[in-house]
Amino acid sequence: MVQFYSAKKKKAIRTIERDKLKVTVNKVTSQGEGLSANRKPPLFIQGGLAGETLYVKQLSKQKRYWRGVADDNSIESPHPARQTAPCEWFSSCGGCTTQHCTPSTMLEWKQQDLDAQFKRAFALEQLPWEDAIVGPTLQYRRKARLAYDGRDKNNIRFGFKAKHSTNIVSVSNCIVLTVPLQNVLKTLHSRLTRSAPQPIGHVTVIEYANGVGITINFTKAPSAQVMAFWQDQFTQWQAHQRVDIFLHVKQACIAHLTAFSDDALFISVEQVSHTSTVLKPGANDFIQVNEKVNALMVERAITWLQPKKNDTVLELFAGLGNFTYALAERCLSVIAFEGSDDMVQKAKQNALQQGIKNINWQCADLSMQAIANSLNEFAPDLIMLDPSRDGAEQACLTLKDAHAKRILYVSCNPQTWARDAKILLSGHFRLAKIALMDMFPYTAHTEMIALFERD
Repeated sequence: MVQFYSAKKKKAIRTIERDKLKVTVNKVTSQGEGLSANRKPPLFIQGGLAGETLYVKQLSKQKRYWRGVADDNSIESPHPARQTAPCEWFSSCGGCTTQHCTPSTMLEWKQQDLDAQFKRAFALEQLPWEDAIVGPTLQYRRKARLAYDGRDKNNIRFGFKAKHSTNIVSVSNCIVLTVPLQNVLKTLHSRLTRSAPQPIGHVTVIEYANGVGITINFTKAPSAQVMAFWQDQFTQWQAHQRVDIFLHVKQACIAHLTAFSDDALFISVEQVSHTSTVLKPGANDFIQVNEKVNALMVERAITWLQPKKNDTVLELFAGLGNFTYALAERCLSVIAFEGSDDMVQKAKQNALQQGIKNINWQCADLSMQAIANSLNEFAPDLIMLDPSRDGAEQACLTLKDAHAKRILYVSCNPQTWARDAKILLSGHFRLAKIALMDMFPYTAHTEMIALFERD
């Protein structure tokens, strides 16, 4: 499901100047933070691991809790999972938050915390956990949004937002990006930080199956000199690899520099049968950035949902069709709802080009009660949901009474998933399987996949 991005001004967290606190970390939360729960108010600690005693610099104080960051030089008896961060910018860059801990242990701690939360919420003694879906912890990200600050011509910055502030940390490499995107970042950083300032807001880079796409988002129309800069860079890249450059002004494309006008950039979604489906996302379209984990997630979804050739599947928040085509290959028909009309039109065209005719694409806002109330009229045999972080509350209020055999729910927000799961459990469904997915290693994010079966 697409979730539109709108830049919001964020207040920097006010640093409180006072002596550091010495605390003991009791556990690690599902957000990857240490928690000192024995003190009042509780203190969440970025960089703290379970069992460690350390000093904490306070960052903010709320009535019910405080937040702080661990002093790495003050840790007594470091946890065995503590490691040296593999990225040289980890202490300042806001992209990754848990590189101080091995990914496998961090995922275990996240699951332990969520297990306790969900048992309380659902009044269950046990949860049907399955093995987590994991993949590479580095060189996995095939899409990234990079920030640019050219206000000081003598100190142009290009990289990611900083920890605890709105500043930009200028980075020449990012080890979680795929190798082709790392190479592109190095070139962009070198040229942009040593050239005259440009009216750039941000830059989006995507690794496709057949090349790299770079979208330059200008805040105003670029000059002829700036246009020549990008034409020159495009020419240099073409000697070694395919790199398409899209020049945008306020999200409207003013130029597409490509040597392959008849060959669109695409990504490939590997299916259970080891065939691949082609998707053609643009810079503003949602895609799963971790290709390996995404393929395993689609495989797990199909295995759990068990679509049969006579089944009708209702898919909500379908996006460009990440799950849709795998479902359509195995069932009678798919009714695919998506909130973005642009993505629906792209999906329709893409399905037509691939000769897939058993998908009924629908554009609708599923947060609207009237639309959500009509979902059971399709009488689906199976239901698939993959909402944005807001979840699918309105849809679940209707689907809890559906006559479908199974509901498969993919979530990028455990808190809204718990709310929606409680609704489904209040109806005719039980929680049959649940698993975590490490879609974004070394970050606070936790993705989930869960299967509900009709009682």
